[in-house]
Amino acid sequence: MPVTLVERVAHARQIARAETFDRLAHELTGERRVGLDALLVTDPAIGLSRLRWLGKGPVEASPAAVKAEIAKLEFLRRMGADMLDLSVLPAERRRLLATVGRRLTAQALQRREPERRYPILLTLVAQSATEVLDEVVQLFDQAVSAQESKAAHRMREALAERAKAGEDRQALLDAILAVVADPAVPDEEVGGLIRGERIGWQRLRSAQERALPPPPRDHGHLAALEGSYGYLRQFTPQVLEAVAFAGGTAAADLLRAVEILRESNAAGTRKVPAEAPATFVPARWQGYLEAAARSGNTSAFRHYWELCVLLALRDALRAGDVWVPGSRRYADPAAYLLTPAGWADHRAEFCRLVGKPADAASGLAQVADELHAALGELEQTLTEGDGPVRLDEAGDLVISPLSAEDITAARSPASSTRASRCTRSSGTCCMPTRAPSAPATWSSRPNKPGA
Repeated sequence: MPVTLVERVAHARQIARAETFDRLAHELTGERRVGLDALLVTDPAIGLSRLRWLGKGPVEASPAAVKAEIAKLEFLRRMGADMLDLSVLPAERRRLLATVGRRLTAQALQRREPERRYPILLTLVAQSATEVLDEVVQLFDQAVSAQESKAAHRMREALAERAKAGEDRQALLDAILAVVADPAVPDEEVGGLIRGERIGWQRLRSAQERALPPPPRDHGHLAALEGSYGYLRQFTPQVLEAVAFAGGTAAADLLRAVEILRESNAAGTRKVPAEAPATFVPARWQGYLEAAARSGNTSAFRHYWELCVLLALRDALRAGDVWVPGSRRYADPAAYLLTPAGWADHRAEFCRLVGKPADAASGLAQVADELHAALGELEQTLTEGDGPVRLDEAGDLVISPLSAEDITAARSPASSTRASRCTRSSGTCCMPTRAPSAPATWSSRPNKPGA
């Protein structure tokens, strides 16, 4: 019996390998097979096999690491890995083949027969194209964020130094206030005391000479980040050139700014075009652009505008307002929603669970009836004047605090245990006393590929 089971499993695996190879045969052209085999031999340019090279990930978010991942991305694109369509294979099968490809050495893969070797390498490079693209965008995020954090630290240090420099001026202000606010000092003697024996001209002029200009709206954060402009320029042009970005109408100006910046980098121009948008720039940073424009300092305007573009792009990628075609981690948020065909299959069951009609007109009519009923109940409660919602003497709406709901004795032991644990830890119970009428749904971007 065990022997028969082993034989059947081996036979099934053999059939699966043959079926996998047949489904991918249209992708395995002669030129592509040569390229896949080249992954397994040592490349003199890098001193190791391309298979091992692709498997080495970055250890830090530095310009060198970003450029290394971009080099991998360009190599995979030259192979056409980003254009491979392996949907003929189930997702689990593709994941298994890619895992096998990462686990085996180049020598072990060379010893595999072509029917097993090529599907493994093909799925590996296809998955690597997506993962390396995600890695490039993530390193861009981390590297920009690291410099922003350092700029914030420099800003706080500058503010601390500014506060120390203002201690003498604060002491002077206290001394002046002591004279001005003293009711025993006649008004006609205030100026003489301030400029004379109490304070003196020397102290007043010294404080006036050390006067500092008012800080910008962001307390100098963007000015501190401008010190990292040269560092960011080591890799951001390459990222913008290698990665395509897309987004909705809300990100149209930002995407246009990214395209202008990409074209400017390619052309080597330093001046920001007059038509370049700046609506995405936060209000706290608008002052930098306005001051640079008034002074005619095109270099400062370019630095601040470019930094605003990079920071806005990072934030938009995090929020999902901008996405990266071909990415898994930074994909279009709409890709996580049900397709129209998928919704049609689940529509009837969902409407049954939530107790709503599937017809839109009927649903709107039902909601309108519920709204009118609720407004009628509210009107009656306000008329009675003794309910949890009422109008005060000024006509303002007053809503009484909600009272705690009593915990019924019919709760399960497990629920009671969780509730008591919650009460002991925080002082209040955070467990629901009854299940909601419909399940809550939401979508979020996965933090890792495959999450």
